[in-house]
Amino acid sequence: MKWKDVDFSTGSISVQRTKVQINGLGDLEKEPKTAASRRRIPLGNSHKVILMLAGWKANQEQRLASGLLEVSQEHFIFSDTGESPWTQARIQKNFVKIRKEADIKVKIHELRHTHASLSLATGEGIDTVMRRMGHSNVSTTIDTYSHAIAGSQEQALESFTEALEGKPVTS
Repeated sequence: MKWKDVDFSTGSISVQRTKVQINGLGDLEKEPKTAASRRRIPLGNSHKVILMLAGWKANQEQRLASGLLEVSQEHFIFSDTGESPWTQARIQKNFVKIRKEADIKVKIHELRHTHASLSLATGEGIDTVMRRMGHSNVSTTIDTYSHAIAGSQEQALESFTEALEGKPVTS
């Protein structure tokens, strides 16, 4: 992810490229698999991730200023020089440190799945989660995360019953 993928004014990030490791060639940047994979993910201006990114950018600018470099929109967010991204090993090492400090059990490769599962379990619409995950169609999202929406049958019955009883429908 590059700084040009973060829109601080709208509080969103854009997914425009992916990084793949190819044996013998190292890390390569390429286009996402599908048009749906290229997406904007709103986070909100006051969202913790946007605030953390703003702090990281200021930190990076301060470090690069000592070497008379300027942070460019083309620079990678997770980089020491801005010009080449951190390796997978470096990202993993930093995440392990953050995980210990925050006392969380989720591993880095589980973050995406956990986000989608919790979003669905707390009532987020399947179409919204589909777009956030970059899935091309809703069936992929349903097939992957159906366990998280297992309780929706019970919730639907409860809402229907409340409506029949003349109670205000809350969801």
